[in-house]
Amino acid sequence: MRMIPWWKIKINQENLKQINNSFKSKHFSEGRVTKNLELKIKNYLKVKYSIVTTSGTSAIFLILIYLCQKYKKKNEIIISNRSWISPAHSSHILGLKLFLVDVKKNFPIANEEKIIQSINKNTLAIICVQLNGRSVDIDFIKKSKNYKMYKPFILEDAAQSFSSKHNKKYIGTIGNAGILSFSMGKIVSSGQGGAVITNNKNLDRKLRLIKNNGIVNRYTDTWNTFGLNFKFTDIQASLLIKQINKIHINIKKLRSLYKFYEKNLKEIKSLSLIYSSKDFKNGWVPLYVECLSNKRNKIIKLLNKNKIQARKIYPSLNTTKYLITKGKKFEASKKFNKSLFYLPSCPDQDKQKLNKIFKILKNYENKRR
Repeated sequence: MRMIPWWKIKINQENLKQINNSFKSKHFSEGRVTKNLELKIKNYLKVKYSIVTTSGTSAIFLILIYLCQKYKKKNEIIISNRSWISPAHSSHILGLKLFLVDVKKNFPIANEEKIIQSINKNTLAIICVQLNGRSVDIDFIKKSKNYKMYKPFILEDAAQSFSSKHNKKYIGTIGNAGILSFSMGKIVSSGQGGAVITNNKNLDRKLRLIKNNGIVNRYTDTWNTFGLNFKFTDIQASLLIKQINKIHINIKKLRSLYKFYEKNLKEIKSLSLIYSSKDFKNGWVPLYVECLSNKRNKIIKLLNKNKIQARKIYPSLNTTKYLITKGKKFEASKKFNKSLFYLPSCPDQDKQKLNKIFKILKNYENKRR
C-alpha cells in the first residue's frame, strides 16, 4: 500500500489545458492572465485591490519594506508566538524587533489582550497570524485605548485562511492589508505564489512599484523607489483562475473531511481535535486537521510506520535561537508546541483509506489498557 500523504494536489486535464493555453498564447511572465487573476481575487474577497506576487512570504516582505520606508522611527513588530517562520524572518531581515505574544489557552491564535498590552509608540505593525481559517479579533483590538493612541498598521497573515470568514468578513480583509499564499498545502495552489489584498489605493500603488524594481514597467526611464523583482507568471495564474472559480467545491470537501474525522475520532481518547464543525456556520473553513495529544510523538511514529503521513506542527517562535525577540511567559504556547500535530488533510483525501487511521488508533489504545 502506498503512503497516505499528509497533503496532495490533484492536477486534472482542465489544469493541464490552462497551462498549455498559456504556452500557446506565449503568456509566460506576468501579464494579462495575472491581471485577470488579481481581478478574480479582489472580486471574490470584495476588496478594491489585489497584488499577486511570488509567495506569501514575499507579500509580507513587500508590505514591511513599504512600512519601513514610511515610518522610519518605528521598529517593532508584534506577532503571535505560534506562527510559521515567514513573518519573523521578513522582520528580522529588515532589522525590525520582534515582540512575541502568547496565544489563547485553548486555541493557537494570538491572545488579543496580550497584543493590546504590547502596543507602544515604537510599534510599526501588528501581524495577526490567522492560522487554519481562524482569526484574531481585529475589531476588538481596534476598540482598545492603546490601538487608538498609536494606530499601528494591522497586517493579516491569511496564508492559511483564504475563503474563511470572521464576523461575516473574509479573513485578510479586516486589517489594513492581508496576505494570501498559494503554495502546495493551500485550498488553491499554483505550486508557489502569494498576494496582498487591501482597500488602500496608495498602498496598492507603492507595492506595485516595490515588487517591480521600483519601476512602472521595463520601458521606464525613471527609478521611482527602491524595489526588487517579485513578479508572478501567467502560467501560474492560469492554474489559479480555474481553481478559484471552483473554490466552493474544495470548501465543501474540506468541511466534509473534517466532519468525517470528528465523527470517527470521538471514541479515541488519546487525542482530540481543537476545533468543532459547529463553527462552519460562522464561515470557518478547516484547511488542516489539527489534533492535540500528550502522546503525539508516539502516535506520529505509529502512523508513519503504517504508511500514514502525520506530522508535527512547527515549533513556537521563542524557541528560535537566532532571532532577537521580546516577550515572555508563553504558557499557552508550550502546550501546543509539545502536543499539536496534523493528520492527513486536503480536499482530495480518500476517506475509505483514512479508515485505517481509526483502526490503528483504537488498537493502540486497547494495548495501553
